[in-house]
Amino acid sequence: MARSGPDDGLIAELFVQAERTAARLVGRDRAEDVASEAVVRVLSRWSKVCEYPHAWITRVATNLAIDLLRRHGPLMSGGTVGLGSSFEDEAVGRLDIVAALRHLSRRQQEVVVLHHLAGFSDGEVSEALGMSLPTVKTHLGRAMARLRRLDRAATENSDASTDSA
Repeated sequence: MARSGPDDGLIAELFVQAERTAARLVGRDRAEDVASEAVVRVLSRWSKVCEYPHAWITRVATNLAIDLLRRHGPLMSGGTVGLGSSFEDEAVGRLDIVAALRHLSRRQQEVVVLHHLAGFSDGEVSEALGMSLPTVKTHLGRAMARLRRLDRAATENSDASTDSA
């Protein structure tokens, strides 16, 4: 039975979930905007998504974050810089991730982002994207193989340009 609308507690819970997902992808500075848009979309489609709002909000927040990265690139300020790395190293790392993701299909991007960047298990990715577990594993395996091939090609090109210099 579909509810007339979510209660305030569920809306807050969905916002926090969307914000956490988005923060892993676009940084804390942009995550709130992504989460707000995701919640608005959930509320506008409530009658269709009321049975699975947590999965739907995760998927929408992920898609919105990926779209934001495509349009505006990675965040160059803020974010967390790991110990022993410089801000420049962190920025270059984010740029490399975004560039690599552009070589994957939309489904592969979603699976890789949720699994490796947001830390979801295969089962959680399956639930969030509405895919079977074997399909998630197939997309993840193919995406990682593609990323490894791209990395090898980039390394070989870098080595070749260094050797010729």
